[in-house]
Formats: sequence, C-alpha cells, structure tokens
Amino acid sequence: MAQKGYGYPSQPPPQYVQNPPATTHVVVRPSKGLFGRLEDSASYLGRKLDKSLQTTYTTPLLSLFTTGNVIQLVSRSSGRALQIVQSPTGQLVTDGMGDVANTARNAHWTVVNEGNNVVRLHNNFNYLAIVNGATVVMNSPQGSPLGVESRLCLYESQCFMILESVREPGRHVGILPDGMLKPALACGKEVHAMFGVQLVYSPYGQPSR
Repeated sequence: MAQKGYGYPSQPPPQYVQNPPATTHVVVRPSKGLFGRLEDSASYLGRKLDKSLQTTYTTPLLSLFTTGNVIQLVSRSSGRALQIVQSPTGQLVTDGMGDVANTARNAHWTVVNEGNNVVRLHNNFNYLAIVNGATVVMNSPQGSPLGVESRLCLYESQCFMILESVREPGRHVGILPDGMLKPALACGKEVHAMFGVQLVYSPYGQPSR
C-alpha cells in the first residue's frame, strides 16, 4: 500500500506571472468599393467565427482554476481527494483516498492556467499528467520546460469538473469507488472522471460565499 509521507511546502508555492493581454490596434483603411467591402465582410465573418470557436468558456467553477490558486479535487466516485502518495518502490503516484482538508498538503494542487480552459496542476512541481493512457505524476523543477503530457482540458458536468488529456483526447483522470486510480484510457466523461473542486488558497483572496 502506498504511504503518504510526501510533504507539501509550508508556504504557498511561488506564483506564476501571467503575461498582460496584447493591446488591440485598430487600423482605419480607405473605402475599397463594393467588391472590396464584400471581401472585407467575408474576412471579418471568418475572423469572428474563429474567435468564437477559441473563446474560453467561464463559470464560477471554472474560475477556481486561476493561475496561482491551490485547490483540492474531490472524487465524486470515492468521496475523497485526489492526492500524491509514495508507492512501495518510492515512486510518486496518485489515488483518490486523500483527506478533504486544508491540512492535507499532499492533496493540494496548484493551478497553472494556459487559457482556453487548458490547465496544468502540480503539487510542489510534481505535475498531474496522462502518458500512454495512464494517469501519472511527472516531476518538473521550477523553471524547466514542461511537456504536453501535463496539459489537461477542463470540462464542467453536473457541477463537477472533468480533466481530459490534451495530448491523448478521450482519456481522463479517473478514480474508482474504492479510491484506486482508474486507467485514463478506460475512463470517459463519466462519474469516475468527475471531481468537486474546493479552493484551499488564492493569492487573490478568498471568494465570498
């Protein structure tokens, strides 16, 4: 059986700095006549459609996945928190048997939001990832390049959150009723893949309730 024994820093982890949004420049062009206007209208509609497809969908639940927030993911299946534990071989792994408490630091996940509802989640720079159909923990020291394996797409369902691999679409982080990890390749958008979200810490202050 895996042993907890994995510590979380006593202080909140260093915050990530998000780049400021790019400034929008408006260019005024002279009239191009009828055909020029039709071409511009078609181009505008194309850009508008592309923008609508790329717009980030936001809800109160999704807003908890803001860069720098520390959260707990509570499995709908097991009723316990997703946590990092140490296997008998010394490897860091995950399961769904963690305590739902602010003191359960091995069940805390720091959010890195990359936009378009894609995030990375880490515990002291040990990242939740899906590799070859399995949910794993990948260590990546602060400042080192991150692979696509730890990029997770967020889906909201019935007030729960689902985490899908960006690299391996259709494969999700999942927990069985006994708290054991379900293979990501066998986990769709189902009850086993659903997590409640609890905010543990935010650099922006706690939200009003």
